[in-house]
Amino acid sequence: MLDITTNQVEASASDQEVSGGIHGTDVSSPSTEQIILGQNDFNASQQPSNESTPLLADRRPIGVYHLYSTLTTIFLLLLLCSFQKRRPVGGVMSNYVTPHHKTETNLQRNIRTDGADLQRDNRADGADPNKTLATNERDILFKALQAGMDAWKRFYDLKLDKDLNDCIESLEKAVPLCQIDERFRPMTLNILGGALRTRFERTGDMADIEMTIGYQREALSLCPEDHPQRLAVLSHLGIALKERCKRTGDLNDIEESVRHHQEALSLSPISHPLHPHSQSLSNLGNALKTRFDRTSDMDDLEASVHHLQEALDLRPTNDPDRPNFLNCLGYSLQARFNESGHMVDIEEAIRLHREALLLCQRGHPERAHSLDGLGIVLGRRFDQEGDIVDLEESIAHHQEALRIRPIGHPLRASSLNNLGVVLGKWIDRNGKVNELETTISCFQDALSLWPTGHPLRPSTLCNLGNAIKSRYDQSGDIADLEKSIHYHRECLSLHPKGHPARPYSLNNLGSMLKLRFDWGDNMDDLEESIRYHKKSLTLTPSSHSSRMFLLENLGNALKTQFERGGDIADLEDSIRLHQQALLLCSVNHTVCPTLLNNLGDALKTRFDWKGNIEDLEESIRCHQSVVDLWPEDHPVRISSLNHLGNSLRARFDRGGAEADLKGSIDNCKKALTLCPVGHPLRPIILNNRGSALCTEFKLTGNMASLKGSIDCYKEARRLCPTGHPTCPVILNNLGTAFHENFQLTGDMVDLEESIRHHRESLSLCWVGNPLRPYTLNNLAAALVERFIKTSDIADLKESIQHCSDTAGDMLSPLCNRLQATQNWIGAWAMTAQRNSLESLEDAYKTYIDLLNLFLLSAASSIPDNHARIVQVNKEAVNVTAVATLHAIGKHQLEAAVQIAEQGKLLLFNQLGNYRTPLKDLEFLNKELVDRFRELGAALENSSFLSFHDAASGVDQIAKRQRIAADWNHTVEEIRQLQGFEYFLRATPFASLRNAAAEGPVILINISVQHSSAIIIRATGDLLSVSLPDATHSAVKDLADALIKATEEPENPNESKSDQRLIKILRDIWKIIVQPIVLQLETTMSLPVGSRIWWMPTLAAWRLPLHAAGPYKGGEPNLPDRFISSYAPSLASLIRSRTNYQSTKSPRILVVAQAAAEGQEALTNVRDGVDQMRGLPTEVTFSREKTVLEIQFWQA
Repeated sequence: MLDITTNQVEASASDQEVSGGIHGTDVSSPSTEQIILGQNDFNASQQPSNESTPLLADRRPIGVYHLYSTLTTIFLLLLLCSFQKRRPVGGVMSNYVTPHHKTETNLQRNIRTDGADLQRDNRADGADPNKTLATNERDILFKALQAGMDAWKRFYDLKLDKDLNDCIESLEKAVPLCQIDERFRPMTLNILGGALRTRFERTGDMADIEMTIGYQREALSLCPEDHPQRLAVLSHLGIALKERCKRTGDLNDIEESVRHHQEALSLSPISHPLHPHSQSLSNLGNALKTRFDRTSDMDDLEASVHHLQEALDLRPTNDPDRPNFLNCLGYSLQARFNESGHMVDIEEAIRLHREALLLCQRGHPERAHSLDGLGIVLGRRFDQEGDIVDLEESIAHHQEALRIRPIGHPLRASSLNNLGVVLGKWIDRNGKVNELETTISCFQDALSLWPTGHPLRPSTLCNLGNAIKSRYDQSGDIADLEKSIHYHRECLSLHPKGHPARPYSLNNLGSMLKLRFDWGDNMDDLEESIRYHKKSLTLTPSSHSSRMFLLENLGNALKTQFERGGDIADLEDSIRLHQQALLLCSVNHTVCPTLLNNLGDALKTRFDWKGNIEDLEESIRCHQSVVDLWPEDHPVRISSLNHLGNSLRARFDRGGAEADLKGSIDNCKKALTLCPVGHPLRPIILNNRGSALCTEFKLTGNMASLKGSIDCYKEARRLCPTGHPTCPVILNNLGTAFHENFQLTGDMVDLEESIRHHRESLSLCWVGNPLRPYTLNNLAAALVERFIKTSDIADLKESIQHCSDTAGDMLSPLCNRLQATQNWIGAWAMTAQRNSLESLEDAYKTYIDLLNLFLLSAASSIPDNHARIVQVNKEAVNVTAVATLHAIGKHQLEAAVQIAEQGKLLLFNQLGNYRTPLKDLEFLNKELVDRFRELGAALENSSFLSFHDAASGVDQIAKRQRIAADWNHTVEEIRQLQGFEYFLRATPFASLRNAAAEGPVILINISVQHSSAIIIRATGDLLSVSLPDATHSAVKDLADALIKATEEPENPNESKSDQRLIKILRDIWKIIVQPIVLQLETTMSLPVGSRIWWMPTLAAWRLPLHAAGPYKGGEPNLPDRFISSYAPSLASLIRSRTNYQSTKSPRILVVAQAAAEGQEALTNVRDGVDQMRGLPTEVTFSREKTVLEIQFWQA
């Protein structure tokens, strides 16, 4: 049966990454009502809110400075200058006018009145026309600024883009009019830049931010160091440069921004009642955080926290602008937590945001901003500790923020995005996939509100892509995955090189491409995925909290590459990355189960590959930890229960403990209870449970287990669409289960169902698919069964063809090819008996070649393959006997000898002698041996691909074909060396018969069908001797009787025991030895006393053929006729003679022990050694005193 292991679960970077961060970093846009001069600057990871309710206008805090009040200041300045009562105030005071609409309206009325009086006075005095013209120009300037102020007020209250555009248009008209008094130009340019930046924040139009910076650079050039407006312009320009840096990633902008804010800080008095110093500290702190986002320089982040804390300390507890400062510091602390993982930072951030929210009661204009801040950090703490209360509170805060920001509100898109993020976490935690559409709708609505080019659009694109990917996980609809990839590609295109969010965009796109590879098997997708993951990792500092996600996802991609390419280095790297990711993760982190799950899966894969039981034990511990970490109903348990069941099943296959098999079945059952119909894992888990139940049936014979297995497979097939990659696996297993049922009941309906399902599975398996050889073998076996029942020769021919195809496919695993040749030979035997079809020599030759390769392959040295090797050896005995018998029956005695010889070389020597050719070759060319082993392992291992991989696999087929060609070339190189001409192929009979140069060699072949012997002579024809009475059962009975007779305890009646042995020897003589001796004495006229060599097959190996005889008066026994010896194979006999002849003279080591502990000393030992000195000089003598120093005899 074939188990399916679920695809690894992707770490959170591919599901929850948001703009500039990973794992649910909520995003928000900057406030559209940030101050124009010396304002408190909120960065793009914050949520400054501006209430749209006009009734609350008078409750705005003093520290939130607005364009409307600044315009009023300009009117006052113009009025005062017109009367020439004093110079323009400018400086700090001009930036901190209380923004009360009612007061501003009265001032506006006063300006109109005073302006009219001034004009009347000029006319009455007969003023100079030039002065009158200047007054008219000043009036036009008044009107332009008046129009700008009115438009801003409307925009401020209604948030209509038309009003903002009108404001900008009016201010643009006012700029050239400032020529009447250049003292007004810096402030007007600065204000116009601020309005343009507000429009940029709403639309993302880069032209606006470029014009903003241009106007404010000009304003700064007009403000020398002692200019009263320099502080305001520096602050504004610093903010604009920071915003452009966020969009373009240009480090020069943020460097310049920091310099401007540092100078502004040096110009702001610390004791001013309207807190310009704290404002400058806040702006500098936010700019430093942005620079940290670009460079990951922790010094910048530490300085940001320090400046923001200092700014907050300067604000009294009753300061109406305190919530803004609290939130700014909270965001920087959250950023520091992202780097260090220290929970103290996240706890402090939560405290700050809670305080901010308490200061912003319902109706407060900054409440939505504070709700966002608290919701974000609570979501982050949930990620770390998994406390559902934090997640529920986070959702509630984001929902309230969304209600405060109705349709048309400029920050509604931000609230929709943030709510979507936490709802996604809620779905991941509770598995309520029915709420997924709500999450997707949040992101879709948010995206529709972000114009093309808006700096926050990439965040929502990313989140929407992840949400749609989650829907793909549930539905398997490839269209969803394509949409997800589209959104992530667009997101990456908006994060150019140098952008702080680029590593996470690379990571997320890489994860999506890996999923598409899992579906479509396009190697371009996998290679691109790995490339993106590696690049993402190199761009992320080792201390960053997101690194564990990047490590995890690269590990998943490398494991997939190993499964496709078979390069063990990829798997080793994957495990190393998973382990590193786990070291960075706290046990309470929400992603910890995912990391454990994936590490356990990778370790199980390495166990499958190398057979190291420690890997399997560790895999079981990982999956058990995940199961134990989470509540009974947690959706994460589904995958881990399935993996745990698979690992327990593997341990059962290795050790045979029934408790492991039962545990596998029970865990799959638990997983199914959490996995409703429609869940993508349900058919996979059903398949795995069915496989375990079928194994239980084979172990216990319990029909209920087999029925349960069939039911699981049937349901899995109903739930799995035909195009799904697991479908052919399920069909194959269902066909196998029906075959088992047929063998039990004999019901032809079951056999027909088995054949039908195997045919359907085969139709879905492209050439090169790792499942195809299994399906071909299973279909062939079912067709043979039907042939036995119906005698339809077409079934048998088709079965032979399937076996032949599999056996000859170098891209199929060796074990499958071996099984195919066994089925081929078995099917041929039936055909030969009934229809006398063609010889099975090709089948047997193929089988022996494959067996030879299997035992030589690097894979056979894997500990887990020992049981498979033993089983292959047992099967080879039967195959060799059948093939030898067939050749004898066809009077092809030389072929029969070759067949038997190859079987003996492979089987009787097991792995010890069989590896001698490679060991001998190592002395000649170790590099060639290493290459042979590496290519053999690569060829075998590349055949074992994941059964759930789908599609063409063309690239992998081509790769395995290249490996096969290299392997064949290496084998030919080995055959060019002297003594290795017949490496991995049958030795010609002309060479084998040299074993009989000193006497005949007698090959005895015992099989179930018929037994016979072949007498091999150095010259002349071979002799065939039929042994009709030496049946397989008779020979086995003799061997068992001999063991029983020789293993009985000492019996005082020894004559009775001897009689039993004599009877056994007489029976051996009668059914085996006598017919052979008759041929030796009559046909060959072999003289008495000649040497003969016995070469029995395994069934007769335990019989003492050399001692056989009639054992009755005067009749000679075999020892009286010939001198018997044994040979395990012809090649070993030839090799032993060659080695003997190559020795120049005998070398003997004599060990003489004169004394032994606890025994009397021997007196003549020295004399005996002295007498041996006449032996050849090569003899080495040793006189030893104690038994501990005795050496062994060597020859």
